[in-house]
Amino acid sequence: MSKKKKSSPLVEVINLKPGKFSQERIAYEEIHVLKRARSQLSNNQIARLTKIYPLTGSLLNDTLNDWIKGFIYDFHPEREILIWERIAYVLTKHCNQYNLASDERRNTLVRLIDLTNGVECEDRLSKELVLLWKKAAKENLELGKSKSLNPISDKNLTDKEISINPWHNIDHVKLVSAYQKSIKSLELSLEEKDDVLVRLVRLMEGEEPQDFLSKKLQYLLTTNNKDSKGRKGQSKFRQALIKVYQGTCAITGCDEESALEAAHIIRYSDAGTNHPSNGMLLRADIHTLFDKSLLSVNPQNYEVIVSPKLLGTSYTELNGRKIKIPKEDSVKPSLNAISQHYQSFLQNNTPDIF
Repeated sequence: MSKKKKSSPLVEVINLKPGKFSQERIAYEEIHVLKRARSQLSNNQIARLTKIYPLTGSLLNDTLNDWIKGFIYDFHPEREILIWERIAYVLTKHCNQYNLASDERRNTLVRLIDLTNGVECEDRLSKELVLLWKKAAKENLELGKSKSLNPISDKNLTDKEISINPWHNIDHVKLVSAYQKSIKSLELSLEEKDDVLVRLVRLMEGEEPQDFLSKKLQYLLTTNNKDSKGRKGQSKFRQALIKVYQGTCAITGCDEESALEAAHIIRYSDAGTNHPSNGMLLRADIHTLFDKSLLSVNPQNYEVIVSPKLLGTSYTELNGRKIKIPKEDSVKPSLNAISQHYQSFLQNNTPDIF
C-alpha cells in the first residue's frame, strides 16, 4: 500500500449504480462533496473549528477557510464538530505523551478517524487511542458537558465501541433503491441528484416530508421492495392505466406523467392481478395515502373520502370529489375492489364520523 493510501482515511462509499456499500481508503482531495451547501454555521461553531484547526484540518493539508467551508456541506455540522473536538482532544493527549513528527501526527489522526468510523483495530496505538477516548468521555460526563456522540452511551463504551458515525444507522440498500427509482422517473441535473440524495437521507432520519418531491421520495422509501420485485407486469400495468386515464390522476387531475403511479386498489399480493379494473392512475403522494388507508373511494357514489387523520391538511379539499372514471366498462375500477378498499379504510379510521 502506498504511503498516500496509508495516510488516507477509511471512508464509507455508496456506489449509486450497482447499489453497493463498501469501505475504502480515499485521499481527502479525491472525496466528492455535495455541490450545494446544506447547513449554516454559527459564529460559535466557526470559532470552535478555528481553535481545533491546527490539530486537525492543517494535518489534512486543508487551509483554514477550506476546513471551515467543508462543514457547511455536512448533514449534521454540530455533530461533526463535536466529533472533531473529541478527536483533537485525544490527539493532543497522545502527542503530549510522545514526541511525534508531522507524518506520525497525521497517521495518528487518520487512525482516530478510522476508529470513529467503526473500524476495529487491535494494535497498540489503537488501544491507547480508545482508552484516551473513553477517558475524554468520562471527564465530559463528570463535568456535565457530555453530549451523546454514540448510538451507545459513552458510559458503556467498550474498547471496540467508539464508532460515532450516523451513517451506520442508515439502511444503505433502501437508500440506493429509492435513489435509483427517483432518478429514473425524473430528469435531474447533477446538483438536483445531490438534492434528492440529501432529501432521502433526511427522510430516513425521520424528517417529515413537506413538499411534493419529498412526499414522492417518502413513498419510494416506504414501498415494499420485495413486493415491487414480484410485480412482473408493473411497467405494462402503468402504461395501461396511463392510456385508460389519458395521462391524468384519477383524483387530482395532475397530468405530469413523471409524478403519476399505477396504484392497485387491492394489493397485488392479495388480488394477484394487474388488470386495469384493479387499478387507478394516481399522483405519487395520493398513491401513498391510498395505500395507507388515509384516503379511499365511496363505492356508492365514487366520491373521495379523506381520513380524519388528515384534517387540517390540504388533502381535506379532496373530500367529496368524484374520481375520474374511464368510459370503457371493462377497465372501470372494479366495484368489488373499491368496496374492499373502502371497508379497510373504515376499519382503520374513526367510524362515528361517517
